Amino acid sequence: TEVIQAVEETEVLSISNTDFIFLRANMPGWDNFYIYILEYGLTVVNNKLSSLLTQTAKERYRDLLKNNPELIQRLSNANLAAYLAISPETLSRLKSTI
Repeated sequence: TEVIQAVEETEVLSISNTDFIFLRANMPGWDNFYIYILEYGLTVVNNKLSSLLTQTAKERYRDLLKNNPELIQRLSNANLAAYLAISPETLSRLKSTI
């Protein structure tokens, strides 16, 4: 069981494991799509981990402003802080200095 909390209206699609295995075994295009999604997900996770290990909180916030400014408008400060792996207080200080 997965628990997902959306911060805005979202449509979630799901597929049973049995159907998923069937699609992978019988539809070559589906298997290629699955591999693409896995590779993309791995890249996203790798970039996030690299950011957390090599950048300061200020650098991560600046990158967010540059690459995903819409998130600043759409997410609460608590969610933004969690996304950046910083405290809400640190986020507040960063917002006031940048």
